[in-house]
Parts: sequence; C-alpha cells; structure tokens
Amino acid sequence: MIFQYYRKSTASQAISIDRQRKNIADWAGLNGVILGDEYIEEPITGSASIAERQALSELLVAAQSGDTIICNDITRLSRSQMVYNIITGTLHQKGIK
Repeated sequence: MIFQYYRKSTASQAISIDRQRKNIADWAGLNGVILGDEYIEEPITGSASIAERQALSELLVAAQSGDTIICNDITRLSRSQMVYNIITGTLHQKGIK
C-alpha cells in the first residue's frame, strides 16, 4: 500500500495540506501510482517528537514491510535531524519505503 503523510506547521498555513495533496496527486497521476490512506498532522512543528505526532505514530504502526510512505517534501516528515533519523530507522527496520 502507498500511504500519504501530510503535515503543516502552523494554523496560518491555510492551503498547505491542499497544496501538498495536489502535488502528490499530480505526481501519482504522472507515474501511474494508486494512492492509499492519508495521515494528516496539523498544525504541528516538524521538530516535534514522534510521540507528539499522533498521525505519524499511527502511520508507523499501520505501515508494514513492502509498503511505501510518500510525503510532498522531506521537511514534512521532520525538521529535526534526530527525529528524522528515528523515523527513517524505523522505516528501514520494518522494510517500508
């Protein structure tokens, strides 16, 4: 399954999720990719821990080996190098792309 993860940092980023969704939908259409479930985090800073990010935590539990997680930009996944390393380490251990 191809999961989608969206995050906006602040309440003032009014079109952020819509813009991210459009970018991913456009990419998927061009590449013949069928998108699955969406996980949306708003508003929350990209430096927040995984425990503070309910949608990301749920996604990391739901995704299994062979699944793919797609986000509009790597900064949507995390702005903290430490948190990014934890997330990517978890994905690698579970066999998630």
